[in-house]
Amino acid sequence: MDYQEYKYLIQSDLYRLAGNQKISALIRNVLFGESYKYIFWMRTCRFLREKPWLTYSIYPIALLMLRHYSYKYGIGIPFTTEIGSGFTSTTLAVSLCTLTAR
Repeated sequence: MDYQEYKYLIQSDLYRLAGNQKISALIRNVLFGESYKYIFWMRTCRFLREKPWLTYSIYPIALLMLRHYSYKYGIGIPFTTEIGSGFTSTTLAVSLCTLTAR
């Protein structure tokens, strides 16, 4: 994943959740938005893992954050999973409810 794809996925997830792509919405959702935190750190881990010069610097912190929110929210999607744009945890919740209801 290159930076342009990472930026596009982060912005599309943010737009789907918040309705805009402003930097203030990004900061607010990363700090306070429960459903966006996991998605942001999952995409960040995937991006950083593929960059050798970031793998040993920022990646461990991002992985720690992802594991924390995975435990906190009970979501177990590996960051290596390819998920398209506009993903939200409410999409995940609806999908899981649909699967268990059948």
